[in-house]
Amino acid sequence: MPISPVKLGLSSLIAMGVAVTAFGVSAPIEQGSARHRVVVDKLVVPSASANSFETTRHTLIVQEGDTLDRMLLRAGALDAEFMDFAAQNEEARRLFELAPGEQLHALVDSIGRVQEVRYSLGEEGLDLDNGQATRLLVRRKHGEFEAGLQRIDLIRNSRIGYSRIVSSLFGATNGAGIPDKVASQIVDVLGGEIDFQRDLRQGDELRVIYETLTEPDRLDTEYPGKLLAVELMGQGRQHNAMWFVHPNGSGQYYDFEGRASRSFLRYPIEYARISSGFTRARWHPILARRVPHRGTDFVAAPGTRIRASGTGTVEFVGSQRGYGKVVILRHEKGITTLYAHMQGFARGLARGDRVRQGDVIGYVGSSGWATGPHLHYEFRVRGQHQNPLTVKLPEARPLGEDLRRLHAARAVQLRAQLDQIDTIQLAGRFE
Repeated sequence: MPISPVKLGLSSLIAMGVAVTAFGVSAPIEQGSARHRVVVDKLVVPSASANSFETTRHTLIVQEGDTLDRMLLRAGALDAEFMDFAAQNEEARRLFELAPGEQLHALVDSIGRVQEVRYSLGEEGLDLDNGQATRLLVRRKHGEFEAGLQRIDLIRNSRIGYSRIVSSLFGATNGAGIPDKVASQIVDVLGGEIDFQRDLRQGDELRVIYETLTEPDRLDTEYPGKLLAVELMGQGRQHNAMWFVHPNGSGQYYDFEGRASRSFLRYPIEYARISSGFTRARWHPILARRVPHRGTDFVAAPGTRIRASGTGTVEFVGSQRGYGKVVILRHEKGITTLYAHMQGFARGLARGDRVRQGDVIGYVGSSGWATGPHLHYEFRVRGQHQNPLTVKLPEARPLGEDLRRLHAARAVQLRAQLDQIDTIQLAGRFE
């Protein structure tokens, strides 16, 4: 229960060493007289509202082993009422699960009371597609605490990167400081044209432009965002793609000439190791005999997100004997895709649901006949199994004539930024 203003005012004054006299004595009493008179004066106690005391805002970095009370003490706060609220409120209880490296912002007044706490939820609260982050906000309002989640807009910037292929795409991007999330998007966008396990050659050159996002009051941490443009060149080949936003706000990848990217992702999970490919006769580790393997197995950690490789409708979601937990999607042109051995499904996923390319439909597991966590992925055309890694993927709808001019203007801008990389490389040779 909130402390009443009068009680809080008295305790505050006493804590600050102010002597308070609540009564005065009348003129001296004559000797021998048993009668006396007490005069009670009105005592004016200052209001204990938040506006009565100066406040200081503190930005604290969570260290290994930090607890909420320990961090607030570093900010000069000693507030049992706040701690009680944080322990009882469902949202505020997240403050007891602080993650090292995250930031906690505390507004504390001059007598040690917490007026506001804001805590970044880190990657858990990120919505990079919409450029927003979620924070937990707990504040004192009219003498009582309230808690809730707050959405904030991230600051968008862009970076350019260059790398020369030595052995693999991810080896090259790691060496150049290009985030893995961006490298995974390169595989998604160009995977319909390039086999990244077989087609890359030593000396191939990669140029990229990608988005970065930062929180307004935390510019020291960048989150990798969307791939904006990419060029892969070498051996007389050139592949490129750029992100183009339509007037209605939707976006899609096209090459610099306006041709649409493929309508399917080659990899349903972000680029992972392939443990077993498409074959007519594979030794089955559980059945102990050779049987056809009509899909591709991707090894990944349990709980890794599984994405819809193309836009379609959920035809089946449930369990199927050896496949364990499985999802089947139906797409246009007689195509179906199957995702098996899942740990679980996306929340609320049901038969008949419409999903878009890239939507999360489940999580990697080892249900059914599986010796370890992986995704078994199948690609069928009119009921016939195809090799997911080599099948020619259908193209997406082309860019309409009415949008080609807008696309061409954007392509000129992105080409100019990519050309800066050549200038930087050339300047570096003469240093």
